[in-house]
Amino acid sequence: MIFNKKKLIPIILVSIIASLSLCCIEDSNNQDENPAILVDPIPAGYEYIATLPNSNYNEFSEHIIHSKEEAYRDKDNLDVSIIKIELDSEQSALEFMSNYKDQYIELPDGSRFTEIYFNDHNAIKIKKYVINNGTQVPRYRIIWNNGNIVYNIKSNSNLEESSLILAKATGA
Repeated sequence: MIFNKKKLIPIILVSIIASLSLCCIEDSNNQDENPAILVDPIPAGYEYIATLPNSNYNEFSEHIIHSKEEAYRDKDNLDVSIIKIELDSEQSALEFMSNYKDQYIELPDGSRFTEIYFNDHNAIKIKKYVINNGTQVPRYRIIWNNGNIVYNIKSNSNLEESSLILAKATGA
């Protein structure tokens, strides 16, 4: 098969230009999508994955102004997420937290809720159990407010530190 050099050169140039254009478009979209993440700097061993579509937390409050959820991976490659919920007042934030806690029943042995303190804030660590390979294993959530903002950290790890490290890294 014989190629005509005059026809081949324009095809190669068009291919290169199209490839470069797509790279530039993709890069600029990534930068515009989410310029500010909730944790900066990200703790060692953790990786930012994505900003997720807003979760619906309206069942806990009618006073939500805005919410944002981000997904991370911890040092054990397990998912951890941060949900930041802005409410119209600090009182609404406290009511939200109370309503959120009410969805859980007390554990038959031990406490589901533990008060903890970090970054000059009182927080609630929530322990829930899931079945993993036929065994019940704990999962931890940490919820607290900073004024009218509620933070909720959820981890798929059975280690308490997975959610706590990310919670402390918010600085809030």
